[in-house]
Amino acid sequence: MAFGCTVVSPVTRVLAAERAGLVRHPQAIGQQLLAESLAPVAQIQALARECVLEELNQV
Repeated sequence: MAFGCTVVSPVTRVLAAERAGLVRHPQAIGQQLLAESLAPVAQIQALARECVLEELNQV
């Protein structure tokens, strides 16, 4: 069953862009991709904190 989402690593994105000749500033694109990859991690951490706080409030 397909859900219509694909996980693509930042490294794969950078390499694909370099091959296509689209990268003029590789450091800048690397920083952007790093920021994009950290955003979901921050959301997961926020959800974990929220769950812990809910558990503590129920006690």
